[in-house]
Amino acid sequence: MRLWTMQPIEVYDVLLKDGVFRCDPAKIPEPSFAASYGWLIDKLDKKDKKPNNVQLPIWAWYRYDGKEKKPDLRHSAFGVHGEKMVCIELEIPENKVLLSDFDAWHYVLNDWWLDGSHCEEDWDKNHAWFQTLSSDEQNKIKVQSWEKIFDIMPYKNEWTSKGYYVQAVFWELKKEYIKKVQHFTAR
Repeated sequence: MRLWTMQPIEVYDVLLKDGVFRCDPAKIPEPSFAASYGWLIDKLDKKDKKPNNVQLPIWAWYRYDGKEKKPDLRHSAFGVHGEKMVCIELEIPENKVLLSDFDAWHYVLNDWWLDGSHCEEDWDKNHAWFQTLSSDEQNKIKVQSWEKIFDIMPYKNEWTSKGYYVQAVFWELKKEYIKKVQHFTAR
């Protein structure tokens, strides 16, 4: 499976030196997201057993702007302005990768219910129904709704879209996975 990961140059240096890079749990982007990351880690672990010496997955892109191609590095989302970065093109066995919709992932991050509405009328109806539930029922339905992030079949209408930005997670970045490297400066 072809993926692209944007990493600080220091990550690439470790990868070249050690042949493998694993995420440092001390560098989780936002500690308040620990529960959301834990949920995704459990899902990845069910697909590909987590190695003993690994705590967090590596993130990459599978599909960007509806295309399975390298993301546009001119986008400001990759790194801190002025930071020296690398875009590493990878080929990883499919059984080691968990794909999810990037936009839908934010429902998990924000602890929201992903109702799957396709229009405003449905959204209003669904949310009115959801509010009638007990907090325990809401929580159960909310967590079950997160499974929708793994539906990456592209869909788009005037209200919603999915599958146009697909992220990938996997346990280790290995030197043997590298197909191409492009150095860039984050914007």
